[in-house]
Amino acid sequence: MSNRPSDWTPLTGGDPCPGAPDAWIPVISHWESRAQDVQNLANELSKITATNGVSHRVQRMEKVASEGQTALSHFSDAFTVARETANSWKGKLADMQERADAALRSAQDAHASRADSSAQISTLGAVASAAKKKDASADAKKRHLVEEMAAAQLVIDAAQRTVDGIREEYARESSAAVEAYSLQRAGTWSVNTLFGAGGSFAPSVSAVSDELGGLG
Repeated sequence: MSNRPSDWTPLTGGDPCPGAPDAWIPVISHWESRAQDVQNLANELSKITATNGVSHRVQRMEKVASEGQTALSHFSDAFTVARETANSWKGKLADMQERADAALRSAQDAHASRADSSAQISTLGAVASAAKKKDASADAKKRHLVEEMAAAQLVIDAAQRTVDGIREEYARESSAAVEAYSLQRAGTWSVNTLFGAGGSFAPSVSAVSDELGGLG
């Protein structure tokens, strides 16, 4: 599972891209294995279709094997696309999180710098008040500290814009990923029907039905 920051201060809105990219690794492996399993079966059927039999019975068997090989190849393709869809989302999520975390670190550093400058200004004010006289060097330092605070705020504002943009990107990309993955997964339900009597594919497809929760 990914270790997401829990405190996004000084930025607002919280984590713009929650989720765990690594949680998708077993889902990707699942579809990759299913695609390979079916392709192996298709390869076995290809041995039957290449017999060049002459009797009607052998020819009928070759026809059925050929149709089965074609169907299995379609299933393998569907499983491969499901794997690619999950893998694509995994990569996009990791990229968004990397950029968001970098923006947060930048904002936190600037926030700490701003707080330090503010504390120094307060100290200068207290010293000037106690001395009861103007200090040109203290005034110059205060102006410098004020400029540093303004620069730090600009960094924080830029980080906020970055994070807000990532939040919009996450909403857009996650919605597209959910739709694409759902369509690909739905395209494999026919395998469940064919092997619903406890065959090897029935539990395989349903085993990932809860994984969509990781997208949101």
